[in-house]
Amino acid sequence: MVQVRRIHHINFAVKDLKAAEDFFIDTFGGKVLRRPDHSGDGLLSTVMEIGGVTIELLQPIDETSAEAKLIATRGEGVQSISFEVDSAEEAVKELEGKGMRIVGKVLPRRAFIHPKHSFGVMFQIHSKE
Repeated sequence: MVQVRRIHHINFAVKDLKAAEDFFIDTFGGKVLRRPDHSGDGLLSTVMEIGGVTIELLQPIDETSAEAKLIATRGEGVQSISFEVDSAEEAVKELEGKGMRIVGKVLPRRAFIHPKHSFGVMFQIHSKE
C-alpha cells in the first residue's frame, strides 16, 4: 500500500485563468502564491492557497495539450489530485506491480495514475519536497 502523507495540491483545468482566479479569490478568499511558467507545456498556470490547501489552475494555450483535450471531452474542472509520498519512484513500482497504468512519469518527482484505474479521477503521486 502506498503511504500518503497528505494532499499536496489539486489541479483544475480551466478555460479562462483570470476568471478562475477571480472565482477562487472572491468566493473562498484564495491567495495567489505564484504563477509558474508552464508555457513550454502549453499552459498558463496560477498556484493558489485556500484554507491551507494548495490548488493549481491550468489554462491550456496549446490545443494539443492534455488539459485542452480534457476540457474538450469532459469540460472544466478537477484535472488531478496530488498525493504527497516519501518516494514517487517506490510508489510507482508498487502501483505498477498492482497492474495500474502509470502515465506522465517525471521521476523521481512525480507520476500519474491513469483515471481508468482510479474511478475516473487522475491521481498524481508527488515525492515529498
